[in-house]
Amino acid sequence: MRDNYFQISNFGELQQFRDLVNDGGITGFSGGELTSDIIFNEQASRLYDEPDWIPIGNSKDNGYYNLDGFYGNGHIIRGLKSGYGLFYRLKGQMTIAELGLEDCYINPNNVVGAGALAAHCSMADYGDILIARCYADGIIDGGTPGTVGGLVGEGDLADFCDCYSTVEITGYYGSSGGIVGVAGCDEGSIVRCVVNADLWGDTLPILGYWDIEGQSGPFYGCVYNSERVKSDSHNYPEFYFSQGIARFPSRMLRDRSRYSFDFDNVWYMDYESGMPKLRCFLKDGRLQIHDRFDSCLRSRL
Repeated sequence: MRDNYFQISNFGELQQFRDLVNDGGITGFSGGELTSDIIFNEQASRLYDEPDWIPIGNSKDNGYYNLDGFYGNGHIIRGLKSGYGLFYRLKGQMTIAELGLEDCYINPNNVVGAGALAAHCSMADYGDILIARCYADGIIDGGTPGTVGGLVGEGDLADFCDCYSTVEITGYYGSSGGIVGVAGCDEGSIVRCVVNADLWGDTLPILGYWDIEGQSGPFYGCVYNSERVKSDSHNYPEFYFSQGIARFPSRMLRDRSRYSFDFDNVWYMDYESGMPKLRCFLKDGRLQIHDRFDSCLRSRL
């Protein structure tokens, strides 16, 4: 447990935390952290008649609040249904870590910016936002004009490190990506991130649009499953070829020093999907199975 952090053990406490932030009454707390898994709905993607989640940081003053962090501690939030994401805007020097989002249904509905984790990291007082060891799973139906990403829609001023997404995305207009929709600041980065999801429309595998002319993309050591990229954008932007991006996990496994995935402490190779996943979400007793699979893969390369 962290000092001065709001403890969240159920859906009601998550709502209470959200309301404190949005009403400006979060003073006295440095942030929030999960102490158990949270269930919105068992399958949000099928419950279209359920009300949308009002995101954290979606207050009448445009979500300007002060939090140091939000920590999942290896727990998951299941069944989120929203037009924006769990958060609306991330700001300042905030850290979000070890948080899993499963079976999300995000319907942007003509908004600019949507993702399972947050709609925006931009316009955030020029702080350094860190999103580390997080993952998202579900559906983003971005059929209307807007910026959508598996984790975050607009990802300016944020560093994404050791994250992955299995979010199925339908996106258009060159602003949809498997991790981030749009990034337009040279201070952000996307490092050791994995996408293993069906991507439709104009959705690109990692980042949809990089708004820094003449500079290389913000990638280092990312990997995606190209067999699941169904998008119409076959001509990838130039920045996609300027940094280390692997289309298949086998390339990453052959050259682990280049892609720098820590398979001893952070990642493991999932024997069911054949793709990297995060260790912090594994339940006891499952890790040995995956590590044996990883050892077998290494021996064959």
